[in-house]
Amino acid sequence: MKYKHLANERKEYIDILAEKLRQDYCSNLKVDFQSLAKDNNINLLKTGKIIGGLAVRCNGKDYAFIGAYSKPYTEEYLTAHEIGHRILKHSYDITENIKENEADYFAERIIGKGINNMQLYFEMFCEVLRHPIKSSKYSTRLMEREVEALIDELEAKTQG
Repeated sequence: MKYKHLANERKEYIDILAEKLRQDYCSNLKVDFQSLAKDNNINLLKTGKIIGGLAVRCNGKDYAFIGAYSKPYTEEYLTAHEIGHRILKHSYDITENIKENEADYFAERIIGKGINNMQLYFEMFCEVLRHPIKSSKYSTRLMEREVEALIDELEAKTQG
């Protein structure tokens, strides 16, 4: 059982939440992540500057950064996963493993299907090989100044 470490109450909460969000934001089997993010005050930015994804809360605002991928399903899954972190109000006071499992569970529930983690890791590894300099500078654990630079970029796009 893939999510045996998640508490049943937490899984039930995520099931109910994901189903409601699917009803509100899903049409033709696709989730409208832009509207979902906007309606939940999450600034969603797809950028070629990172490999993977990153969800942060900075200066009272929520952000979800998604790396650029050649395969739409990988991008869809990572978007759902990172938005899941912000929707679930994850902070650094719970263990990393539980947080990641909850975000994975949320992503699977909202898009209606799971992902093969080995395939996801393989695709991310291929991105690292294609862009070694970018991957060493911008990883999924960005330094504070790089996060601030990405946030500044997002702010400039929304104001410009």
